[in-house]
Parts: sequence; structure tokens; C-alpha cells
Amino acid sequence: MEPIEFSNQENPDYEAQLNYLIRREFYVTYHKIRKFPYYLIGITLFFFGIIIFTPSNSLITLKVISISMLSLAWVFTILFVIPILFKWYKRYKWKKDSLAFAKRGGVSYKLSFDKEKISFETQTYKTEFSWDYYTYWTENKNSIYIFSKSNLYEALYYSELDLGAENYLELKKIASDKLTRLD
Repeated sequence: MEPIEFSNQENPDYEAQLNYLIRREFYVTYHKIRKFPYYLIGITLFFFGIIIFTPSNSLITLKVISISMLSLAWVFTILFVIPILFKWYKRYKWKKDSLAFAKRGGVSYKLSFDKEKISFETQTYKTEFSWDYYTYWTENKNSIYIFSKSNLYEALYYSELDLGAENYLELKKIASDKLTRLD
């Protein structure tokens, strides 16, 4: 295949691609616990309903214990959410820095791919990866993403605008033959 040259121009799809990667990381990391806040809010409302609508002297022990347990649950939830917010901030800063780097000119390189490997070439180095290095692929809007198993941020992501329609379809076909589709 003829190498595709990527020059130092900004890609209009770049911000959407970075947003997708960040959303995907947070989904993969936290999708198992996404319902927990709703459960905690529901339990809190339930116990506040019991506290408010029962006579003041009845069930005093249950009220004190439930308020203590709910307070502990909320403290642990807040302590758990703070690192998530810091992580989100770091990803936002990374996205902002990446966009600024692209606006300044970025790095120009050449990309080529075939059924055996995918290659990158800059002025100083040439790198080739076997398709075995990558495990998953997916599409979002008009971009294709190819992920390694180990790190979400080692993903390759190209839009149809980057590659051209013919190369985009060829990359999509090779990815669908060699990799597992992520939905």
C-alpha cells in the first residue's frame, strides 16, 4: 500500500476522537459501579422518610444507627469520587494539551498498512506493528479506533477525512478481519 502522509495540519475530527477515548476509558473503568450513586440516594431518601414520618421517640436506636451508616456511606462515596474527578481533570488537561500541540503543528508522519502489519514512519524512525499487537476495533461517528489489549491510550484513531474514503474502507475491512469488534 502507498503510505498516507499526515502533515502538520489540525484535524477537525481530532477533538471528537479524544473525547471518545476519554469517555471510553471512564466507561470501561467505572461501568460496574455506575448504579451505586442511585442506590445510595434511594436508600438515603428512604431512611429520611422513615426519620421524618415516624414519631420522634419511636425507633430512636434505628434512626441513630441508620444516620450513622448513611453518613459513613456518603463519606466513603465522596472519598471515592475525589480521585475520579482528579482523573477526569488530568484527562481534560491531556486533551487540551494534545489539541494545542496539533494546532502548533504536531508531528508529520507516514502511515501504511496491509494484512500483516501497520507501519509508521517519521523523519527519525520507522515503527512496524503486527496486527496481533492490537485486539479490538470500533467506529464512532466517522472515525475508526484500533485498540491494544493493554492500554486504551495506545489506540490508533483515524477519520475518513484523514485516510480518504478508499483507505478508510480498506483499514476497516482489515480491522474487521483481524480484530474483535468492540460495541
